[in-house]
Amino acid sequence: MSLLAIKLIAVAAIFATAILGCLAAFGTSWSRHAERLFALGSLFGAGVFLGPGLIHVLPDSVAMFGALVALRL
Repeated sequence: MSLLAIKLIAVAAIFATAILGCLAAFGTSWSRHAERLFALGSLFGAGVFLGPGLIHVLPDSVAMFGALVALRL
């Protein structure tokens, strides 16, 4: 498969995902449980940003913890 075909498939997948997300938001705004669904979506978004942030700090904390353990021994 050529690189151009892979790029076109990726563009189509990203576009389809964006359209489905927009339709899901419009569909839930008319629901009687809209506030709860948007609150859950907001919590999920916070987790998406918080998780990678903490994962990027993990190597530094492991190194600091290793230095602390070495000092105590």
